[in-house]
Amino acid sequence: MFSITFIILIFPFMITKAAKFDIFVKSLRCYDINPKAFENASCILKVTRDTPTGLTKLKADALGVSDIYLEFSMFYRYTGGFKPYLLSYSIDACDLVKHTTTIINHEFIRRFVFAFKSDFGEIFKGCPYNGHLESSWMDGNASFSSVLPPVIPQGRYKFIIRLSWLKQNETICIIEFQSEVKPRKEFRDMDFSMLNMG
Repeated sequence: MFSITFIILIFPFMITKAAKFDIFVKSLRCYDINPKAFENASCILKVTRDTPTGLTKLKADALGVSDIYLEFSMFYRYTGGFKPYLLSYSIDACDLVKHTTTIINHEFIRRFVFAFKSDFGEIFKGCPYNGHLESSWMDGNASFSSVLPPVIPQGRYKFIIRLSWLKQNETICIIEFQSEVKPRKEFRDMDFSMLNMG
């Protein structure tokens, strides 16, 4: 069971081709962690000289968590603040783990999930989740810059992942991170603000 909502927006922003920009993770936090599901949960962001775009890690002790529903939302920051952008996606997380290839019928979502799965393999072991879970350090720029759409506005993005119990719609935890998309120096920005959209 899943649903996809695509949000189409037209605006005169600077855009650049996918895989020709860098994704800088600016913040990462976990909150609304349900004590019936996880203990000792933490989200860690590390920025080093070698990886200025940021490395992330998730870890927690799971208490027999199953029947999980995953909601993924993407936002873009406009002058008036963050607004929904590009997609809002919901799916049975346990089915996603078992049937990653067949359950997702959209190529962009499939590529995104496979990129996430490669870095967070332990979290994709399957339901129910018991014991200590810990991801490897994930380089979001290396994993995700190539799976985004062919053109994308540069600027600040926010991603929110909400996990809940499928039947009760009770929040298990929320993971939120913000990233800055910047074109790489070797590529020229494409300024479409001069075009007559009328």
